Amino acid sequence: MEQAEKTKALQQQIDQLKNQVDQLQASLDDANKKLEEQNEPLQRLSKAETENGRLAKENERLRKEAAAANENFKATLESEQERLIEENEHDCANRMQRAFSFIHPEADFTVWELAFKYSNLAILAEEANKPGPGSYDAWVREEIARRQAEAAKEEEVVPEADATARPDPTQNQPEEDRFTVRLE
Repeated sequence: MEQAEKTKALQQQIDQLKNQVDQLQASLDDANKKLEEQNEPLQRLSKAETENGRLAKENERLRKEAAAANENFKATLESEQERLIEENEHDCANRMQRAFSFIHPEADFTVWELAFKYSNLAILAEEANKPGPGSYDAWVREEIARRQAEAAKEEEVVPEADATARPDPTQNQPEEDRFTVRLE
């Protein structure tokens, strides 16, 4: 009987151990389930951090592109403004010359143009609290000399090879089809 009692005692211990194993297995399953529940938000957080890093890089790239585009726009705008100002000044000078020729058809525009430029320089110097251009007669002589030097340089710039590169289009034209325009 002792053997039966020992077997029964061992059987009870086995049953208790089996219950403990089942409880531990249930606890392990519960812990794994909780771990999975905690792992999902962690994975979402990791994905969000990765996306945040990607977006930060994209944001930085876009900022740099915007800054470069802004600089390019400013440079283009300045260049275009300068071109338009120069074009406007040229148009105004042509308009002024035409208006002067309507009012004073027999007078030389250069005399009035020099007087206007001298007056304009004197006004600008006065507004800037700087010394003016000096005496009118001396300034006119210098301006005429400067213009003559510029005209001489422009004549030197046109090479003879350039003249032969653009032949006279009237060369092969019959004499009766040609006409001459005289500008005064």
